[in-house]
Amino acid sequence: MIYGFNDVVLRVFEEADGITMSSLASSSWFYPGMNAGNRLVWPGLRHNLSFRMSAVPEVLPIVRPVLFADTLDMIGLHTIAFHPDLVNDVCRRYGDGIDDALFLVDNRGSVVFASRPSVGFDSAVAVSQVQSPAAEAGHFTTGSLSGKQLICYQRSDYSGMMVFQVMDYGDYENLAATAFSLAIVLLLSVSLSVLVTVTLTTRLTRPIERIREHMARISGGDFSRDPLLEGPDEIGQLGQGINDLATNVDLLLRRNLEEEREKKALEFRLLQNQVNPHFIYNALNAIRMMAMIQKSQGIYDTANALGALLKETSKGAMEKITLREEFDLIEHFIHIHNIRKQGLIRTEYDLGDALADRLVVRFLLQPIVENAILHGFEGKRGLWRIWVSAEAANGRVTLTVRDNGRGIAPDKLEALVADPSESQGRRFNAVGLNNVREQIRHVYGSAYGMTLDSQIGVGTTVSVVIPEESAPIAAAPEDTPPMDRSADDIGEGRQHP
Repeated sequence: MIYGFNDVVLRVFEEADGITMSSLASSSWFYPGMNAGNRLVWPGLRHNLSFRMSAVPEVLPIVRPVLFADTLDMIGLHTIAFHPDLVNDVCRRYGDGIDDALFLVDNRGSVVFASRPSVGFDSAVAVSQVQSPAAEAGHFTTGSLSGKQLICYQRSDYSGMMVFQVMDYGDYENLAATAFSLAIVLLLSVSLSVLVTVTLTTRLTRPIERIREHMARISGGDFSRDPLLEGPDEIGQLGQGINDLATNVDLLLRRNLEEEREKKALEFRLLQNQVNPHFIYNALNAIRMMAMIQKSQGIYDTANALGALLKETSKGAMEKITLREEFDLIEHFIHIHNIRKQGLIRTEYDLGDALADRLVVRFLLQPIVENAILHGFEGKRGLWRIWVSAEAANGRVTLTVRDNGRGIAPDKLEALVADPSESQGRRFNAVGLNNVREQIRHVYGSAYGMTLDSQIGVGTTVSVVIPEESAPIAAAPEDTPPMDRSADDIGEGRQHP
């Protein structure tokens, strides 16, 4: 319905026909809309002026001014009345599923909507509790026949109506207790999390710190195991690995120390058998000079060869010499035995110029040649032949001593390979095949060694494998008279490198 200040009235719908201007003008809610400017006025729940035609006792009217478009002057009032059920349907859908009671109340305390009217809610008392228009939201408690209640409210800026939610104070207390319990649970959970974090951090950092301390002890030379480092978890397995590493390093150091002691003991055994070589060498020089004066060539050559051998024994036991010098020592040694065997021993040497300056431990081949003479030719008739050769391949030098002696039976050869010291007779300088093998192991390592092969009636072959090592500086010439290396002096049929 639109009412113009020029007394023109426009009505829509038949319900509006039942409203007279006198009843509308006498309503307390109609004319206040004149002072609302361009704003809607919600008077709240009011008596239906057309009750006789609609049978609806109360309606929800709204009033707003009608303005002239050009001057924006007020020229009338426009009012519309709603059926309360329109609002109730909206509020009812909102209240579904909520156990608490919901109330929609206008600014005069009239209840527009109530989800549960029987809760003992007094709308007039509730509105009186909220006197200040600025109080848009809040809560308060009140007592009723059903007990103490907690009432929460919210004022609409648009319509001025208020929504009240009424709940049993006991439920609120239960909710507060539940919230408090949740807070306690949350606090306990946080405390437990902190405790677990601290515990796990301690369990993680302490073993790592212990491992660091153990590594510091290892760097200081303490290789003892620490059982506290070991455990079933990953850090414990890491600690066990460190303990195993320390144990292995300790065993390796002990093994190296023991090998060094054995090496020193071997050198000492070699030095023990020198029997004052300088004195004997000087005596042999005197004999050699006397033989030369008396023109006894055989005695001269024998003394010369023995003197050269004894001079070498006076030097370092593990000193290295060139292959050329080693072959010369073998030649001196065979020459002395050939005097006793009346020239039956024939030797052949195969040493190329490319290998002549390669280094080898002094007297490494002499015990092998000695065993060939003392044991390989025992009881053999005819000429005794010994072949000594050297060849290089892949950074290794293979030294071979082969004879045409009686050979070794397979069972004795197997025992000799297993423990050469048990099959040796008397040896020059007390150095046998076992000592040769030990020298190779101590000087060159376990990757090198010695092999034996023998056939009955054919002979024996001994091969020694050592790393190829060149002499950094050419060997200085000896200051003693060299042995005459002609075939007539050494033995008929002998060949030289």
